[in-house]
Amino acid sequence: MKLIIPNFKCHSTNSMYSGKHWNYRSALANEIHGLVCELCNEQKLKPVKNYPVDIVITAYYKHRNRRDSGNVSNKEIIDGIVMAGVLKDDDTRFVRYVATRAIIGKKEDKVIVEIVK
Repeated sequence: MKLIIPNFKCHSTNSMYSGKHWNYRSALANEIHGLVCELCNEQKLKPVKNYPVDIVITAYYKHRNRRDSGNVSNKEIIDGIVMAGVLKDDDTRFVRYVATRAIIGKKEDKVIVEIVK
């Protein structure tokens, strides 16, 4: 199962927690949750039936980005998928592991989330 988040740039985990006020983090998280829920519905993602699953998040960037691949923030995206009802939860009973990667020099900024058994 695949979720595509077009025109989206994953933020850095470091930037999220480097002195940002909790209000800022909360507002950003809520915005991402809403976007992901909406896209899950638009792309007609069905609830996962067989658990546990693995999640691979690939962040594509148009321009050079100095972010570490392991620093691509994924929590808000996964929480949005749970809120959309595609995943029951994201604890270890349901999600075995999450991998992130970053690819530079693509035509557009986007994120692809793959949920695999």
